[in-house]
Amino acid sequence: MNKTDSRQRSEGEASIPLKRSSLRGQVRSAIIDLVFNGGLPAGKRINETELARRLGVSQTPVREALLSLEGQSFLAAETGKGFRVRALDPCEVRQIYPVHAELESFALGLAGLPDTNVLAELKSLNEEFARAESEPEQAIDLDTLLHRKLLEGCGNAYLLDLIAQLRRSANRYAHAYMRQPGQVMLSFEQHNEILAALEVRNLKRAVRLLRKNDLGGVEQLVRWLSHNKSEVEGDYTEGGTTGTRRQKT
Repeated sequence: MNKTDSRQRSEGEASIPLKRSSLRGQVRSAIIDLVFNGGLPAGKRINETELARRLGVSQTPVREALLSLEGQSFLAAETGKGFRVRALDPCEVRQIYPVHAELESFALGLAGLPDTNVLAELKSLNEEFARAESEPEQAIDLDTLLHRKLLEGCGNAYLLDLIAQLRRSANRYAHAYMRQPGQVMLSFEQHNEILAALEVRNLKRAVRLLRKNDLGGVEQLVRWLSHNKSEVEGDYTEGGTTGTRRQKT
């Protein structure tokens, strides 16, 4: 095998052609796909030059995408060593999501009932969310916007900041969840139930339904991660030590 072939295989099998529109977003999406399909297994140190070559782009959008993904906990940055892929951990799901659900429920209780203009905006966001069913990354962005709008009236900037931090950590798991058939529409329906409760001025029911929405996919996500662990993660430690990839039995 010559050097060129080795370079191509270092980040996966075949090159991935990308359109030139919204290049940074496409690069980011392509890297996320590589994480979830095992093309970039957990613990793998990312060679930016090789990854840029594989995606057929310059290193600038790759670097921008990697920095963005570090902010969402997909990747870890190590001084002088670049980026590596963080492991997807079912235990972390069970730690993050319940705390996030409790904080969001508390924030909605503080925010109280929205006025008609805010409610109309929330309904519009939810409709846009449903239309993004085939675009997981766009759906996650819209879901984040909807929840932020729902809670912004709580008047507690520290609480909203804590929620935002937890959501950033949870988003890498949300990418796995939203890729499962039917999950976007399930969340859409749950959002509709929350908004319907707010429309009839039943705040307690809305708070209860929000908690259900935040926690609804936890067990399914844990099962998905456990089932796909050998493909998505391989035998890599969180510290980045590589080992032999496990084969599914």
